[in-house]
Amino acid sequence: MTLLGLVGGATVGAVALRPAYESAAQVLVHPITADTSKASVPVSPAAMGTERELVYADGVAFLVQQRTGWSESPVELRRPLRVSIEGGTQTMTVRYRADNPVRAQLGAQLFAESYLAYRA
Repeated sequence: MTLLGLVGGATVGAVALRPAYESAAQVLVHPITADTSKASVPVSPAAMGTERELVYADGVAFLVQQRTGWSESPVELRRPLRVSIEGGTQTMTVRYRADNPVRAQLGAQLFAESYLAYRA
C-alpha cells in the first residue's frame, strides 16, 4: 500500500511539475511629446506605472494575436505575462512563461513589440 502511494504521488508530482520556460524582453520607455526641440524628459514613476499597465491592455493582446495567430482570449494570453519596472529607471522587463521555449520567447518579444506599436 505504501509503495502504491509513493508511485501515485510521484506520478501526480511529475504531471504538476511540467517544465516551464520563461523569456524576457526589455523596453526603454520614452515620454510621448509633440515638442521635439527639448531634450528627452524622464518618465515619472507614476507614469511608468501607467506604462506598465498598458502592456496588459486588450489592444496589445489583440496585436499579439494578429502577429501569432494564437487563438486564446486576451485574458488567457495575459495569464503567463509579467511586467516589472527596473528600479527607478525607465526600463520595463516583459516576461512570458510557456511550456515550450519558442512560445515563451515569442510571447515576451511580441508583447514588448506590440506594446510599443499600440503606444505609438
